[in-house]
Amino acid sequence: AGLRRGSRATSPDGSNGNGARRRANSGAKGGDSGDNLTRVRVAVRCRPFSADEADQQCVISMKEQLTTVLDPAYFEYREALGASAPIDEAQFRRDFTFDSCFWSHEAEHLNHPSPRVRPRRQGGEDDEAIGHASQEVVFEELGRPMVNAAMKGINSSLFAYGQTGSGKTYTMLGDIGVSNPEEGNDADKASVLSPETAINDPSPSALGESELPEHSGVIPRICDALFHSTRGLQAQIQITFVEVYNEQLFDLIRAPGGDASDPPPLKVREDNEKGPYAPDATLVTVTNNVEVRRLLALGLAARTTAATRMNDESSRSHAIFTVILRMAPAGDDAVESLTSKIHLVDLAGSERGNSTGVR
Repeated sequence: AGLRRGSRATSPDGSNGNGARRRANSGAKGGDSGDNLTRVRVAVRCRPFSADEADQQCVISMKEQLTTVLDPAYFEYREALGASAPIDEAQFRRDFTFDSCFWSHEAEHLNHPSPRVRPRRQGGEDDEAIGHASQEVVFEELGRPMVNAAMKGINSSLFAYGQTGSGKTYTMLGDIGVSNPEEGNDADKASVLSPETAINDPSPSALGESELPEHSGVIPRICDALFHSTRGLQAQIQITFVEVYNEQLFDLIRAPGGDASDPPPLKVREDNEKGPYAPDATLVTVTNNVEVRRLLALGLAARTTAATRMNDESSRSHAIFTVILRMAPAGDDAVESLTSKIHLVDLAGSERGNSTGVR
C-alpha cells in the first residue's frame, strides 16, 4: 500500500505549491524539519504472502529508498533457457524511488534465486536481508512526524492507497483489540453500541489492558501518541469517522436510531476557512486510547465491505478518520489557542470492481 502524507501549511520560505512540489521531489529523508512538514512524502510497504500466494516467488526487493520489481517473465525465460544460460537480468528489473520503503514480507520467503532481488537491509551490506518493518516502525517513520506537527498547529493527511488485499486497512488500523460488535462477547457489544456508550462505559476491562496491541495500526498509534504528548496540557482531542461510498458521505459512528441498514448521507458544506466539511458528522471528544478503539470498532462494523477474489471482507468505501487537536495558550504571551487536524484515510481498492469479482 502506498502511504502519502502532506500538510496544508504554507512553505517556510513563503513559496507556493510549486516550490513545495520541487522539495518533495528532491529525495530528502524524513524528519521533523519545517521543510518536511510542508511537502508530500510517498512510502511503499511490501506485505507478506497470503495463503493463496504461499507457493509464489517474491519479485520485490528493497534497499534504503529504492524498491526493485523483477518482471515474472524472468522466471519463464530462465526455465526455458536453462539455469546455465546467460540472461541479462537488467532487462527484467524496474527500479522505483520512494521516501520510505517498508519491508514487511516474511523471512522464509527470502530465497529468491537471484541475489539482485533478495531484500536488503537498509543501509547494510548487499548480502544482508532488510530488517522487518513492524507496525511500530511504520508509525515512527510516518505517524510520529504528524503528531509532532499537530503539536505545532500544523495540519497533515495520510492516505493508504493500493489494490484490494494490499494491506491498507492493516497498516492504518491493524489490530485495535476490540471485536466486531456483531461478533464479540456481551461486554464488547455493550461498549460499542453507540458513541455515548463507547465513551461512558465505566468498565474498560472488556478490552483487556489499555496498552495498544502489538499489531495496532497507524490510526490508534497516532491517537495514543497525542494523548501522551498532551498529558499535563490544556488540550482537547476530538474525532470524526466517516466513509465515502457511491459518491456520498456517511457517518460511521452515528448515534443509534432509524434504519441502520440505510442511513441517510451527510450534507457537505464548504467554508472559506474550514474548506469542505460535514456539519452533521458525529464529533466525539476522547480522552484515552480505549475510547478511540471502541469508536473505531463501532465505525468498522458500519463500514461498507464486500467479498472479492482477493479478500472476503474487502473495504469498498473510502474511510476518513479525522483527529482534531485543540490546545489552550501555552504562556503569558500567547494570545491564540492552537488547532490542528490530522486526516487519516483508508482508501478503497484502487482497481476496477469487475477485475476483483466484487459481489
